[in-house]
Amino acid sequence: MPTAGARRHWITEWDAEDVEFWENGGGKQIARRNLAFSVFAEHVGFAVWTMWATLVLFLGPKYGFTPAQKFTITSLPAAVGGMARLPYTLAVARFGGRNWTIVSALLLLIPCAATLFLLEPGVEYSTVLLLGALGGFGGGNFASSMANINSFYPQREKGWALGLNAAGGNLGVAVIQLIGLAVLATVGVNHPRVVVGVMIPLAVIAALCAALFMDNLATVRNDKGAMREACREPHTWVISFLYIGTFGSFIGFGFAFGQVLLVQFPETFDKIAMVNGTATNVPDPVKAAYLTFLGPLIGSLTRPLGGKLADQLGGAPVTFWNFFAMAAFAFTVLNASAQGSLGMFLVGFIGLFVTAGIGNGSTYKMIPTMFKARADAAVAAGTDPELAVRQARRRSNALIGIAGAIGAFGGLAVNITFRESFLHNKNGNAAYLSFALVYLLMAAVTWLVYLQPRRIPTASAAEVRAARALNLPPRYQQSAASPSPMSVDLAVRGTVTGTRHGTVQGALTGASLTLIDALGHEVSRTASGPGGRFEMHVPGDQRCLLVAGAPGYAALALLVEGGAGDARHHLVLAESPETPDTIAPTGCEVVGTVIGPRGPVGSALVTLIDAAGAVYRTGYTDTDGRYRIDAGEGGQVTVSVASADLHPAAGALYLRPGAHVYDVRLV
Repeated sequence: MPTAGARRHWITEWDAEDVEFWENGGGKQIARRNLAFSVFAEHVGFAVWTMWATLVLFLGPKYGFTPAQKFTITSLPAAVGGMARLPYTLAVARFGGRNWTIVSALLLLIPCAATLFLLEPGVEYSTVLLLGALGGFGGGNFASSMANINSFYPQREKGWALGLNAAGGNLGVAVIQLIGLAVLATVGVNHPRVVVGVMIPLAVIAALCAALFMDNLATVRNDKGAMREACREPHTWVISFLYIGTFGSFIGFGFAFGQVLLVQFPETFDKIAMVNGTATNVPDPVKAAYLTFLGPLIGSLTRPLGGKLADQLGGAPVTFWNFFAMAAFAFTVLNASAQGSLGMFLVGFIGLFVTAGIGNGSTYKMIPTMFKARADAAVAAGTDPELAVRQARRRSNALIGIAGAIGAFGGLAVNITFRESFLHNKNGNAAYLSFALVYLLMAAVTWLVYLQPRRIPTASAAEVRAARALNLPPRYQQSAASPSPMSVDLAVRGTVTGTRHGTVQGALTGASLTLIDALGHEVSRTASGPGGRFEMHVPGDQRCLLVAGAPGYAALALLVEGGAGDARHHLVLAESPETPDTIAPTGCEVVGTVIGPRGPVGSALVTLIDAAGAVYRTGYTDTDGRYRIDAGEGGQVTVSVASADLHPAAGALYLRPGAHVYDVRLV
C-alpha cells in the first residue's frame, strides 16, 4: 500500500511497476482517481487556451479586424502556451502534482476575467493581442498534467493512460467550440463574453476537485537537474520535432479551422448584412461553427487509439505510418482547395485531425519506452533498480514537458503559415503543400532514427576462410556464414534440424529456442516440437537475438527484427565435437575475450542460457573485449555473444569446475 506522508494528500512510497501493489494494493484505484480529476482540470485548461479559436468568429465588421489579423490573434495563445509548458512541467516536481493542478486551474481565471471585462466593439487591436496571449496560461496545464500522470502509471499502461489523459484535455478544444456554437445560435454574434463567462465557474470547480481528490507523489519532488539531463539526450530533440507534426498540427488546426472555412469558401459561409447602411457580404460564423468542432472532437477521441496501438505495435512504427497518412490527407485538402470542393475539403481536414490525434498518442508513448530501455541497461550494468526507475521517470517527465512545449509552437507555425498563405495568395494552397512536405520529412526522420535496420555486413568468403584458418570452433564458422538478419513482425516460425559429419540427420525435437532483447533480457522461449517445428513472437519494433541449442549440437545465433511481416527460417545445428564432462555444482564461471575485425569488441552483450532455454546471466565486455560471468551451478549452458554491426555467435558449453574459457571472434 502507498504510505501516507506527514501531510495530507502526500504519498511517500509508490511503485506502480509492482504488479501486486498495482492490482491488489490500491495502486490502480489511486492512479485512476488522480487521472480522472487531472483530465477534468486539463480539459478546462484546453478550453481556455483555445477559446480564441471560437471568439474570433464573433469578431465581425464592428471590430474592424482583417483575416490576417485574426490569424495573428489565434497564434499568440499557441506561442505563450508553448512557453508556459516548461515551467509548468518543473512545477509538478517542485510543488507536487495535486498542488500545482490547484494553482494552474486558478490561474485560468486571469484570462477569463480580463476577456470578460475588456472584449467589446471598439477595443484596440493591441488589447485583443494581449488577451489572446493571456489565454496561453491554459496551454501549460497539458504539460504539468501529463508529467504528473506519467508518474502514477506503470510502463505497461502508460500509452493508454497518457493517451486518455491527453484526449480528455484535447476534448476541451471541441467543447469550447460547441459552447461558442450554442451562444451564436441562441443569443447571437454580439455576445462573445457569454462564452468566457461559462469557463469561470468550471475553472473554480476544477481547482476544488483537485484539492479534494488528487494526491502528490513525494517520489517526484525536488527533481532538480532532470530538465538538463533530458536536454543532453539527443532523442529529446528528435521526439520534440516529431511532436511538432502531430500535436502542433492538432492544436494549430484547432485554432485555425473555423477561420480557414470562412476565408476559403466565402460563397458557402457568407451572408448578406447591412454594414454602414450598405448591403454587404460578411462571414456567417454560425454556419462555420456547425462544422469546426468536428475535427477537434474526432482528433481528441483518436489520441487514446494512438497510445493503444503504440502499446501493442510500438510507438515508432505507428508514428512512421501515421505521418504518411497525414501527408495523404494534406494532399487531399490541397486538391479539394484547387477544385473548390467543400466536401472533399472537409474529408481531408477531418482526416488530418484523426491522424494528428493518433500521432499524438504514439509519439508520446515513445518517451517512457526510451527511458525504460535506458533504465534496463543501467540495471544490467549494476545500477540499483529503484534508482534506475526513478531516474527514468524523472527524465520522462522532463521530456514530456520539453516535447509538449516545442509541439505547441507547431500550433504557432500552423497559424502563421495560414496567415501568410491567405495574405499573399488569397487561398491556403501554399500552406497545405507545406504541411504535406513536412509530414513526409518527419516520416523519413522516424525511419532513419528509430526503424532503419542496423547494417550488418554479410561475411565474405575470405572472412569465412580466415575464420577457419584461425581454428575457431564450428559455432563461430556458422556465425560467420549466417545471412543478414531476417525481418519479422509478430511471429517467426521454422524448423530445427541436425547434421552429423555434414549429413542432415533429421528434425530435432526438444531443441531450445530463446529470444533475447538488446539488453540481454529474455523476450520469449520455446522448444521445437514434432518435425522440429517452432513458433515464437517478436515485438513489432524490437531487434532480438534468436539462440537455438540442443544437447550434442553446437548452438546457433542469428538476429531477428520486427517490422516487415512474419518470416520462416530453417535452423541447422551441427554436431558438437565437445563431450560432456563432470559438471561442477558450484563455482562455475565463463571468461573470455571477444575480438572483431578491428580488434577487441567493447560493450558486447554476453548471455548465458540454461538447458531449458531460460536466460539466467548477462554481462558485457570491457574496453579490451574481456568478460567474466558467474555461471552459477553450471550444467549445459549456451553462451551467446552479440554486438552492433557484427554477426552474433553462440556456443554450447559443458562446464568443468572453475573457469571455462570461451573466446569468440565476431565478423
